Amino acid sequence: MEISFLGRFCFLVKDKSLGVFFDPHDLALLKKSGFLSLESGILAYSRGEWGQEFVKRGEETGEELLLVAGPGDYEKKGVEIRGWFSGTGKGKNSVYLLRMGGVRLLNLGKVELPFSEKIIEEVGVVDVLFLPLGGEGTGLGVKEAVKFISLFSPQIVIPMNFEEEGDEETKGLARMEEFLKEIDAPGLKPVEKLLVKSGELPEERQIVWLKRH
Repeated sequence: MEISFLGRFCFLVKDKSLGVFFDPHDLALLKKSGFLSLESGILAYSRGEWGQEFVKRGEETGEELLLVAGPGDYEKKGVEIRGWFSGTGKGKNSVYLLRMGGVRLLNLGKVELPFSEKIIEEVGVVDVLFLPLGGEGTGLGVKEAVKFISLFSPQIVIPMNFEEEGDEETKGLARMEEFLKEIDAPGLKPVEKLLVKSGELPEERQIVWLKRH
């Protein structure tokens, strides 16, 4: 599968002809990413109100998308997603476990503390973790984010919701350099995309810094 980053909480995960798009905030992103050209798609929103306007793929094909916007079990063409509400803040956040191509991916979304022990137990160990940095009200903050890595023992960690140079929207969020220093991985450089295959995961944990597309 291929994973690409489109800013803040937004990722596209593609495997063959199906794509899972986490938290796209406008139609332009759907078009720009190539998501609309895929045979089938799933839109998953960590905040339900972000996704209500994207229930359908639109006039391009007229085909309905699967909208994932809250707790429960979802399935489309062999791809499974399970969601939980996490935190108690305004606008409940959903955490999603995605099973796709034999890989288990966990997206924490705009997660808040405290975090449910029940979710930790039910999720178990994952292969890929999408980890929000941010800060108060916009993610965990660097020190709290690092603690979440040990909860799920992922082989691959993909940070999100961090400050991007020259981007006003992310100004004031945690800097990637701060996170890399905290986990003792200075000097890591961003890459264009990530390819993940079941059975070929790294033996040692990798932090993957993805460039915005």
